[in-house]
Amino acid sequence: MWWKGLCFSDLMYVTKQNMANAVSNLTKHLDHVSDALAAAKRHLTQRIENLDGKIDEQIEISKLIRSEVTDAHAGLSQIGFDLNTLHQMVSGLDGKLHALEDKQEFANAGVMYLCGIVNGKRMPMPERIQDQFQLAGNSMQIRGSY
Repeated sequence: MWWKGLCFSDLMYVTKQNMANAVSNLTKHLDHVSDALAAAKRHLTQRIENLDGKIDEQIEISKLIRSEVTDAHAGLSQIGFDLNTLHQMVSGLDGKLHALEDKQEFANAGVMYLCGIVNGKRMPMPERIQDQFQLAGNSMQIRGSY
């Protein structure tokens, strides 16, 4: 209700009871806000502690993964070294096989020459055998006649 620029609430007087009620209501609201803030603080503190625990677990997992990666890298390096050693061994065996092949061909040529002589065929000594005798310093001259 308005009367010449004044309203009814402007004319109200504060009584002890009204002030006590207002203070009581304000105290209740402040207690409620304090309780809500305390609950939020507890909740956030708990979540932060959970996150700290999870971060610690992730750090441990990362350390384990790093260790496993280092071990795998060392294993792969050892495999590379072993493959290199195996490659060198195979290369050595390849050279030995070629040497054996050459010796076998030389022996086969000699056996063929001897078989021809035994059968009475006149055949010249293969150049390979003659070269071998010259390399050995053997100055025998075989004319191919029997």
